Amino acid sequence: MPINVNALKQKVSKAINKLPNDIEVYRKARNDLKEPVGETFVVKLTGQYYKGRNSFITLNLSDSGSVKSKQQEKFMAIIDENSLLVQEGDFFVLGGTRYKIVDLGNTLNVYFDFSLERK
Repeated sequence: MPINVNALKQKVSKAINKLPNDIEVYRKARNDLKEPVGETFVVKLTGQYYKGRNSFITLNLSDSGSVKSKQQEKFMAIIDENSLLVQEGDFFVLGGTRYKIVDLGNTLNVYFDFSLERK
């Protein structure tokens, strides 16, 4: 059975609107010589910040490998004309913490699930 993209988009929008976060996304500006010259505003987005769980393998020379669980910080936003302006490497501030977008995480062309890194 094919996925109804519009129905999925409506459900994700409804979930985001329960606990929305408004952010302003910025990008490092560069001059003609590709030198950094500050920051430039990209777009304002409404989405939802959350912490997911990912497993990863760590190796330690004194121990055997182990599987550890780490919370991955993410920001979910519906794909629209505004969110399409965001690129990997852009950043925003939420709750006094600066986050860098390290992966866009396009899900079925319905929503972005940005992977974040604290800066």
